[in-house]
Amino acid sequence: MRTKGEIRSHYIKKRKDLGALERQRLSQKIADQAILYLLENQWVEHIHVFLPIQKLYEINTWLLIQEMFNLRRNVYTSVTDFDMNVMRTVSIDTHSEFTTDKFGLPVPINPLFIGEGQQLDLVFVPLLAFDLKGVRVGYGKGFYDQFFATMKGDVRKIGLSYFPAADLLPQESHDVLLNGCILPDQDLHFKN
Repeated sequence: MRTKGEIRSHYIKKRKDLGALERQRLSQKIADQAILYLLENQWVEHIHVFLPIQKLYEINTWLLIQEMFNLRRNVYTSVTDFDMNVMRTVSIDTHSEFTTDKFGLPVPINPLFIGEGQQLDLVFVPLLAFDLKGVRVGYGKGFYDQFFATMKGDVRKIGLSYFPAADLLPQESHDVLLNGCILPDQDLHFKN
């Protein structure tokens, strides 16, 4: 079994090798699939989504965010406090403005922080790779695992991926499993 470091390197290269036009095409297809998922799950009103890091060739979630606004869903993202090693949830809307921090992360200007009690229904999760058990490999900092540990209630955790499921991935005790993953041509649900 490959190490998480090897998996990360492999999938970042795969993303880069897609090229900008193909990444944009696949991002649109993923956004379309995610919107179908939301239309089929009308109970999902409060949605957290990651903002794409361009230098890491991430899925362009701006396309999805605009469609969620059109559906009149409540949309949230996070601001990362690297000193405290935590993500703090912020509300965004059609009037939100963004800048890029020193790590290449898009961040809202004048963010509206949401209290700990805010109930999210769904989190669209960034990942490099995932398997059919719901194990995901991210960038290795553990921010999302810690973020999930602070959530109240049953929050769906749905990955977004350019690529199909990998073979069995290494899993650590602190890893929080995904409930599903949205790909360009399908959405998968895991029994975990």
